[in-house]
Amino acid sequence: MHKRTRPILVTGIYRSGSTWLGKMISQAPNVKYYGEPFNPINSRVYGIKFPIPFYRLSQKDDIILQKLKNAVGINKDVETLISRLAINDGFFNNIVKLYRYQDALIKGSNAVPLIKDPFALFSADTLAQKLDCRVVVIIRHPAAFVHSVQRMNWGFNFNWFLSQTRLMDDLISPFEEELIARKKKGYNKSVTESTCLIWSIFHYVINHYQNENKNWVFVRHEDLSFEPLAQYKLIFDGLGLIMTDRVIDAIVSSSNSSNQVEASPNQAFELKRDSKANIQTWKNHLAKSEIDLIRERTEEISRLWYSESDW
Repeated sequence: MHKRTRPILVTGIYRSGSTWLGKMISQAPNVKYYGEPFNPINSRVYGIKFPIPFYRLSQKDDIILQKLKNAVGINKDVETLISRLAINDGFFNNIVKLYRYQDALIKGSNAVPLIKDPFALFSADTLAQKLDCRVVVIIRHPAAFVHSVQRMNWGFNFNWFLSQTRLMDDLISPFEEELIARKKKGYNKSVTESTCLIWSIFHYVINHYQNENKNWVFVRHEDLSFEPLAQYKLIFDGLGLIMTDRVIDAIVSSSNSSNQVEASPNQAFELKRDSKANIQTWKNHLAKSEIDLIRERTEEISRLWYSESDW
């Protein structure tokens, strides 16, 4: 398959800017966006039922892989996408389907699928091998992640990891004892420390991928925010995509200084931000003692991407 026609996977830890990244890449000619097919909440929309969030695919999950190929338009035409609309699914669910398939409907069946999905991080290697995906991984500062999770008041179920033998054995076995200990204490007993553990697990895996896959694209959220046009140009070149005037306009519009700096309260996704000013807003919300704790808990992994000046 030619590089420019291969599917694209945009992934990383959640609350890392993967939606912004995926949406901007999908502005390229003939690229269509599909949001989070690995998220169990979306299972009815995509026709796939993942057994658990952050599921790790194996090479033997052929049925799931085929359903995924069908759901995101790989070897699938627009008529088949339309056929997914069902009377018994109700008006709301069909509207959601139309929203998720809007790029396919507009760009046609020969467009390149872009899967934006932090839930797919632990299956990124399988998707690269089995679906020939080009992979883009976004990295984010641990303090920014902790602040973002706190802002959304999101918890985490450690059983999502511990119940997956393949995930634990393949990728995150060094964290097993700490996960078990945190599970006993409960996420809410120490929210900051629990969130630091989650950040460390995701980025431990990202570091493993970065060492093993030199042809994947890796980008820090902070670099993307500080120099959006320059960084997106590197990403587009790495993917073999054309950075048209439409793409440039979308990037500038989403990141320029006339936009608000911080997201609106309880707003999970807000694409238009003053990206440069937003880089270190966590410093305005986290106490120094909490920042010191975050650094202590994540230093072993965070130092791979973040130096003294980033704190």
